[in-house]
Amino acid sequence: MFVPLRANTVLEMPPIEDSDLIHTAILWRATGVDAYGKATVAAPVQVDCRWMPKRTAGTGDDGQKIAIDAQVIVDTDVPVDSIMMRGCLADYNGSAADNQYMKVASGQEASDLRGMYVRRQLNLTRQGAALPAVTPP
Repeated sequence: MFVPLRANTVLEMPPIEDSDLIHTAILWRATGVDAYGKATVAAPVQVDCRWMPKRTAGTGDDGQKIAIDAQVIVDTDVPVDSIMMRGCLADYNGSAADNQYMKVASGQEASDLRGMYVRRQLNLTRQGAALPAVTPP
């Protein structure tokens, strides 16, 4: 069924950098380390993304060769060592099955010619079934 637009309606296309963010993921941003040297993360938030499961070889932020288990495109800053899991925050029950938690091993960003929009690609490795300590807000 065709619905006509009103006379002064302006349609805007989403930026090409965001138009393919068709999946959702849960993100625990890395916040640092605790007194024992263990990684800590912030409370989970839901982000739009493009999740591409693929097993490839890559390079971590420290220059070492790593096995990449997934690549994710996001439109927000995500620090290295953050944890991600594909899915919705509303469906998350506080635990995950084996190998659903993924750790951000490296990332790169590219901006458009004007520098207005930034596209970030993250390389993820398997974290396992344990989540780092969550720091209170």
